[in-house]
Amino acid sequence: MGLVLRINGIAPPFDHDGSFSLPLPDGSDYSVTVPAQPSGPAQTGPRDAQSTSDA
Repeated sequence: MGLVLRINGIAPPFDHDGSFSLPLPDGSDYSVTVPAQPSGPAQTGPRDAQSTSDA
């Protein structure tokens, strides 16, 4: 099983390795959670909640 992310409670499909982007309006808040770690090496992120204005 690969890394599973939930963005604002929704698990968007990821069909490739590497970076990704999500269509969020500028200034909107978002929350990223990891409901299950992948079977390989652990993945981490710097923070669990952001705003697109921070990007």
